[in-house]
Amino acid sequence: MGVVHEPIEDAVGQSGIADLLMPATRPSGIRPRPRNSLSPSLGFAGCFFNRSSTAQRRATSLRESVSNAQGRLCMLIRLIALCTLFAPAFAAASVTGTWRGTITTEMARETTGGQIPAYMDLQQSDGKVSGSAGGNEKMLFRIREGRIDGDRLTIEASPKEGSVLRFRLTLRDNSVLEGDVEENGRNIGTAKLKRER
Repeated sequence: MGVVHEPIEDAVGQSGIADLLMPATRPSGIRPRPRNSLSPSLGFAGCFFNRSSTAQRRATSLRESVSNAQGRLCMLIRLIALCTLFAPAFAAASVTGTWRGTITTEMARETTGGQIPAYMDLQQSDGKVSGSAGGNEKMLFRIREGRIDGDRLTIEASPKEGSVLRFRLTLRDNSVLEGDVEENGRNIGTAKLKRER
């Protein structure tokens, strides 16, 4: 007696064949979730991207900090270089020492060609200047009053009774004194002296 095969339609039913051949129908409104989603908030990939983003922000912040530090260092180096360059100009002027030169005056033009010798031996203490002044080392007069303000030197001496010589000099390059000479308040000429020691 042979085996009788039932038709497929009878075994699974008319609707069963469609179910076998077609994917199951999902309720409307529900969408499948991608398995390989790159959303930062999902799974291992999300953790990786979160960490990577944080690392980038930290690296950027570190680069900015290093750049700011380098900028401040460069500014400090420039400031030190400027201070070193201009240190001689900022230093207090000192006229202590001996000075030799000439006084040019109209009164001496007929006798000495307009110039007479000048010599000064100066000592400076803070803003006060003392010492002696005259024609040479053997003919000196005590300085009655002397003061220096920056590079401006004012000296008064009395070579004879009733005569007061006032020198208004400027210190140049820490080696030359140059300026005007007055006698009893009247300008009589100019003076220029160079430092000897």
